Amino acid sequence: MIKAVLFDAGGVYLKGSFAVFTKKAFRVLGISKIVSAEKGVTVDGMFNSGKITIQEFFRRIFNVQISIEQEKQLVKLWTNNWKLDPKMAGLVKKLKKNYRLGMISNSDPVNFPNHLKKGWLKPFEVLVLSHELGILKPEKEIYEIAIQKLGLKPEECLFIDDQEKCIETAQKLGMKAIWFRSFEQLKKDLAKFGIQYGKTKSMYGKLSKSKKVSVSEMMKGLRDKSRLDKGNPMKLVLFDIDGILLPIGSVEFDYWKAVAKKHFGINLDRNDVVLKGRTDRDILIDHLQSKGVKEPEKDARFLPALEDIGSIVLEAIQKVQLQKIRGVEKLIKRLVEEKQVVGLLTGNTFDKAQAKLKNVGLWKYFKVGAFGDATSKRSELVPIAMKSAKQETGREFKKEDIYIIGDTIRDIVCAKEAGVKSIAVATGHETVERLKKEKPDYLFKDFSNIKKIVKAIK
Repeated sequence: MIKAVLFDAGGVYLKGSFAVFTKKAFRVLGISKIVSAEKGVTVDGMFNSGKITIQEFFRRIFNVQISIEQEKQLVKLWTNNWKLDPKMAGLVKKLKKNYRLGMISNSDPVNFPNHLKKGWLKPFEVLVLSHELGILKPEKEIYEIAIQKLGLKPEECLFIDDQEKCIETAQKLGMKAIWFRSFEQLKKDLAKFGIQYGKTKSMYGKLSKSKKVSVSEMMKGLRDKSRLDKGNPMKLVLFDIDGILLPIGSVEFDYWKAVAKKHFGINLDRNDVVLKGRTDRDILIDHLQSKGVKEPEKDARFLPALEDIGSIVLEAIQKVQLQKIRGVEKLIKRLVEEKQVVGLLTGNTFDKAQAKLKNVGLWKYFKVGAFGDATSKRSELVPIAMKSAKQETGREFKKEDIYIIGDTIRDIVCAKEAGVKSIAVATGHETVERLKKEKPDYLFKDFSNIKKIVKAIK
């Protein structure tokens, strides 16, 4: 489980541009010479590692005589080049409520004292700065120092950076990582890792025609403490996707085959790996290991491949209308009417789940969930879903009030390992008899008897 989120500074938490700075500096110096990107990066690295002063930094970049007055103007331009991104500041404030925060930055000795003075870095418990250490990203030592300062395992840390090479080092060390390209993309990627923050708009107002309830009435019901006092606490009902919401598709292997070929140049064999009941992260690891890729999660190609599965699925189903399993939408609507919280607990990645469920009109029901790109172990999705539900409803759900509805043996095992209740429904490949041997808390042949299933959840 992720316990800490670490940010890059410039280009992620702070807005600014080396190119914009140099353009303004040319006007101050009265020159039109274009600074080579290679030279700029090299000198910038020397400055960021504390090896040269800012005066030497300017002289080496512009290669002209700089007066004292011009130097003052350049320093001012340099310090004003970076601004706190208000969207990122708001996000960090929300994340701090649930996670430890840190920063790993190729920093400089002029700007960072200024950032500290302004209070911009106050939310961060750990600051690992290159100008203080003489070590730059993407050198692995700077990441190891951050992990050591936090006292956590690499896999418990999520690192966000706008440079792909810096992301690759983090992944090789076992850290989770997000390549930052935009704020909206970041929010989406945080959701993939089960990172929850703030409150989101509820979708619980979409109910059956038999009993319409407004969004405000529904949310009032979600937060009505008297229900807990009466011994009838709200339930969290987590649905699997394949075999529960949608029939299991015969083309699922084809998606993995396309991903492996595109990112690793590998041709997969259909019988290499069992797919059902597993997370997509786990499936991809097994597929790659079966073809000789050692420690796939540390391979720089792994995360892009995992992220790409959603795009491949979306493209494949654009011209196809998928089918819902009969009766399941009726159950979802009934649970919503009963003021229960419905969510997803699926091995599918976030993008893949979204693509499939939007196709059949079920995505609108789920604002709570945990997805298969967050972890390779299915039972570890449960605490992620619990955290997601707390963010949505403001409630802490006890494990005895959480139900997993699944169609495989692994769904039952997942519920047992996590200490929550299991509802097995034989709408996938497993028979009732086979599921019964695993002793789920409740077992149904299909979704034909909604009343019985709802009664079991109450």
